[in-house]
Amino acid sequence: MTETTSSRVNSTLKRLRWLGLLVLLTTVVGCGGGFGSVTGTVQSKSKGKKVIWGTVTFIGKDGVARPGMITLEGTYKVNGVPVGPAKILVSSEDPRASGGGVKANVSPRQRAGDGTRPPPPGEATETPPEVPEAVKKSWFPISEKYSSPDKTPLSTTVNKGENTYDIILD
Repeated sequence: MTETTSSRVNSTLKRLRWLGLLVLLTTVVGCGGGFGSVTGTVQSKSKGKKVIWGTVTFIGKDGVARPGMITLEGTYKVNGVPVGPAKILVSSEDPRASGGGVKANVSPRQRAGDGTRPPPPGEATETPPEVPEAVKKSWFPISEKYSSPDKTPLSTTVNKGENTYDIILD
C-alpha cells in the first residue's frame, strides 16, 4: 500500500469513527421523541370534592386531542400523549341534560379517537356512557374556561412513560 492510499484509508477511518460517535451520542441523548401516558385525579378546590363525571383531554405539541374519561372515583388516564409541553382541558357537562355525554371543545381535526390516530371521517369515537344515578345527584358545574384550548390555564410537560398529574380546578 502506498503512502497516499494509506493516508486516505486513515482519513476515511477517522471520519467513520466521528460518524459512529455522533450516532452513539444521538442514541444516548435521544431526539426528544416518544409518547407518555398521564394519570391523576380531578378535584374542585372551591367545592372541596372530586369531579366524578367528564373528560380530561391532553393536546400535545402535535395539536391532536387525546381524551380520557373521568371515573366515578375522580381519576383519569390518557394514553399516547407526545413527549413535551401539553395543554390540558377538563369538561364536565350536565349528565341530566339530553344525551348526557361528555366532550371537550376541540375541533374534529384535534380529536384522536383511540389516542393514537384520528378516527375515520364521519365515525364516532365512542358511545356516550350510561349515566349512573349517583353522578346525576352529585354532579356540579365547572368553569367553561377549562374546556377551551384558548382559555385553559392548565398545562404540563409530559415525559416518556408513565406520568402523574393531579388537576386542581378553582
